[in-house]
Amino acid sequence: MAVTVSLMSAVAFPEIMQTTIDDQEFALWIELLGRRIGLRDSAIRKSYLLQCVETRVRKRGIASRRAYFELLRANSGNNEEWDSFIDLLPLHETRFLRHASSLALLTSYIQQRCAVQKTCPAMLTAWSAGCSTGEEAYTLAIVMDQAVAPYEWRPRINVIGSDLSRNSLNKARRGSYQRRALSNLSAEQIAHYFDQVDDETFIVKSALRERTQYLPVNLHELDSSNGMVGPVDIVFCQNVLIYFDNVERERIVNQLAEHVAPGGVLVLGGGEMLRWNRPDFKRIAADDTLAYKKISALI
Repeated sequence: MAVTVSLMSAVAFPEIMQTTIDDQEFALWIELLGRRIGLRDSAIRKSYLLQCVETRVRKRGIASRRAYFELLRANSGNNEEWDSFIDLLPLHETRFLRHASSLALLTSYIQQRCAVQKTCPAMLTAWSAGCSTGEEAYTLAIVMDQAVAPYEWRPRINVIGSDLSRNSLNKARRGSYQRRALSNLSAEQIAHYFDQVDDETFIVKSALRERTQYLPVNLHELDSSNGMVGPVDIVFCQNVLIYFDNVERERIVNQLAEHVAPGGVLVLGGGEMLRWNRPDFKRIAADDTLAYKKISALI
């Protein structure tokens, strides 16, 4: 495969910088990104990909797109440059309280688990798979904290956020956001969970940050990351699978399912995974929400 790509790149890449990208060069970039993160061609427009590539070419002072392509291809383990490139791709759209129906389902699930003291777990753990810059992970922490608040025997809360971009994870750990990012939160939630730095900047309070942890996980290579996230009560993965083809989506969802503890739930984005079923999971009946409960261990 490496020889084929090298020969094709010699034909596909222009000798001088051009402001357009043809089908052949676009296919090479998608193949490269597919091997790295599983990206499918319909997940990004040619013009946007070209903009991302040329931004890094100029930033690094590299002579051509071909040279930058070869740099990435030859240094597949160069996480720093790959992180810088991936950060430019339109894969990071996120916000607090993004999907109210899914969060309402989680509130109901948590309160059912906690309603009886003797069956309430000592800890509830959620995994935000593809958390980007942390808004979703902190959202889960807020929802979980509010859901257990009525109970004297409330469990401890732990939220794991994962993403393939280390730059995004570093921002998530800092927990600093602009006012516009908090638009879906109530004034009470903002006051309770954030410290205001200035007119536009808010930082997640340490009490909530301490309930979260962030790990670099590439869902496309989830097989090799299995040991990083143990069995959890909630796996939350929304607006991530859209970047993969159907075969890869099913493979990833099956891998995510392995991380759900018996009695736990798997929450996906509506329409992202059609006709998925496994004997150890049961679809949860809920409006505008795609969620499954793990009813047993898969034998």
